[in-house]
Amino acid sequence: ALAPILRRIRAATAALLLVVAGWAAALLWRHMRRGRHLPFARAVREMRALRKLPAADPLALQRCLHHAFNATAGEVVRPASLPHLLRQAPHLAGERSAIDDFLRSSHAAFFGGQAPFEAAPVAALARRLRRLEQRHAR
Repeated sequence: ALAPILRRIRAATAALLLVVAGWAAALLWRHMRRGRHLPFARAVREMRALRKLPAADPLALQRCLHHAFNATAGEVVRPASLPHLLRQAPHLAGERSAIDDFLRSSHAAFFGGQAPFEAAPVAALARRLRRLEQRHAR
């Protein structure tokens, strides 16, 4: 009589598949949740929302990126404190020159009266930093 044995095998296989699916869902949920709370991921989301507005303020986009830098460094990041940021987040070192350019231009825009960065380069920098941040978080 193989029927009872086959039923048990099917039940065990179904239980195994449910456990594997549950683990996969939990890992996927954890990965997605962690990625949404990282500073640069949050900045990219905020920038997308701001860019949908009819009159997106370029300084507001820069502020989003500054908040991400500040959260990553644990302090307010200025051009002079870039080395501290890179000690706190060495995974961002590949974008050092772009970060330095952004910080200097942003400082000049906020305090020197110069024109702010255009939206596209700021958003592109934020996306690149988000990718580095997500790779590091894995």
